[in-house]
Amino acid sequence: VLFRSEEGMAVNMAVVVPSGVVGFITDVYPHSARVQTILDPRSAIGILVQRPESRLSGVVKGNGNTPRTPSMVNIARDGDVLVGDKLITSG
Repeated sequence: VLFRSEEGMAVNMAVVVPSGVVGFITDVYPHSARVQTILDPRSAIGILVQRPESRLSGVVKGNGNTPRTPSMVNIARDGDVLVGDKLITSG
């Protein structure tokens, strides 16, 4: 739960920290807001692999089978993704 919603937070706004995307705001209250994280199976976010040789696009979504590990889906079967690649989004 975030605090200080009176300072301009709104439903569907992204929640981002220096290390990346956390999720998005689902509810706003006078002094707080509720966040749905990208680990939630109902969440999905469009991404690109940042490595110039790849630039593969796909979707990262919550995985109900392994709740602490999101899945990358909708990628090319021969997609070039390496362990450690950074994923970026424009959202």
